[in-house]
Amino acid sequence: MKQTTLAWVLLPALMLSACSEPESLSEANTPYVKAYELTTTSTDIFSVSGVVRAETETALAFQVSGQITTRHVNSGQQVKQDDVLFTLDSRDLQQQYQAVTAEHKAAESALAIAEADVKRQTELFTASISSAFAKERAELQLAEAQSRLDLSAARLSQAKNALGYAELKAPAAGQVLSLIAEAGQVVAVAQPVLRFAYAGAREVEVFFPEQLTPPKAGKLLLADSSLTLSFREADGEVQQEGRVLRARYRIKDAPEPLRLGSIVRAVFSVNSQQDSQFQVPLGALSERGTQAQVWQIADDKVQPVAVQIVSMSEEYALIRAELAPGDLIVATGTHLLKADMAVQVKK
Repeated sequence: MKQTTLAWVLLPALMLSACSEPESLSEANTPYVKAYELTTTSTDIFSVSGVVRAETETALAFQVSGQITTRHVNSGQQVKQDDVLFTLDSRDLQQQYQAVTAEHKAAESALAIAEADVKRQTELFTASISSAFAKERAELQLAEAQSRLDLSAARLSQAKNALGYAELKAPAAGQVLSLIAEAGQVVAVAQPVLRFAYAGAREVEVFFPEQLTPPKAGKLLLADSSLTLSFREADGEVQQEGRVLRARYRIKDAPEPLRLGSIVRAVFSVNSQQDSQFQVPLGALSERGTQAQVWQIADDKVQPVAVQIVSMSEEYALIRAELAPGDLIVATGTHLLKADMAVQVKK
């Protein structure tokens, strides 16, 4: 009798334990996530890496083809205007110049003969010894000789210029950025042989996301100071690779020229275009799929939300998405999440 009574007493407890066990196991298998609450600001700081450039950089090339015999400069070398940078083998050019010079002298002689013939035919015609036809023919031959002389003079000028083009000279004071050709190499007309930076003002070249209009001013951050940047120009089209827009900023009041090609840090104040822009940790971004996304937490479940990245810094990203201030997103560990997955928010 006592054993029967004990069984009836323990039965409700066993039934309660059996019912609650699945719920406990479910909570144990639900992952914890760190939440980040979205907030908006009217002005955001856009930080980006840039490259120091000369205001004018160009690739230099010969205006004639030939074989390079001498390289007179090294990469990084400072040069003055008209300093010789490269020299071509000029033997063929010299022979061409000599040949055209001889042609020009022959044309001068032909013109002198034609002038004398016209003078003689004019005198004979005046004395009624020669016909008008002979006089007109002499005058036509004189015009032809003059045209041949003009043509040879133009060819002589071209040959003289070509001989001068055998030396590639610095167009202005500046710096050799890099060498593309070497002595012994045969180059074609307009084939670049070096990259050249003109002396003068320095600029910073930066790339903005296509959704962001380049600001009119910014700051260049140095080790112990900052310099003012002023907008100079931006490309007229977005680059297909990376979907970014290239812009250039002048550096104002630099104490000394910055090293060309060096990487610098620039910051800009960017006004939010609408309330749906938010600053989120980089760890909250997920690159799965064809578009960046964040994971929104609602009713203890997560859902992916597509975003547009406006800008990025070392720790945060400025995004545009169909979210609202106060919404919670997963701050890190998004690679483990799935749509409609149950989660527990870590306090």
